[in-house]
Amino acid sequence: LWAGLPMVLTEGDVLAEEIANAGLGVTVPAGDDRALEDALERVLVSPPPPERFAAVAQRHTWDHAAQPLLKFCTSLTRAPDLSVGRLSPEAAAG
Repeated sequence: LWAGLPMVLTEGDVLAEEIANAGLGVTVPAGDDRALEDALERVLVSPPPPERFAAVAQRHTWDHAAQPLLKFCTSLTRAPDLSVGRLSPEAAAG
């Protein structure tokens, strides 16, 4: 993405779908050599302009991609079922 070069990806995942929908590459079925050959020819003969990659590349920086994990880690709470029916350490010891 950051190099601004078209891609050929195996179909079936979110990134492959995003790249294909943005017109930045082509997806092919796994193991389909003919489809791979055709896709490589397509992206080499008629590549998208490099400036079209910037918006998609921005969505895949670490700062952006790590936001859901950061949000999860900074809002941890104790699972409600951990305290139900369990003795506190003080009660268990006494």
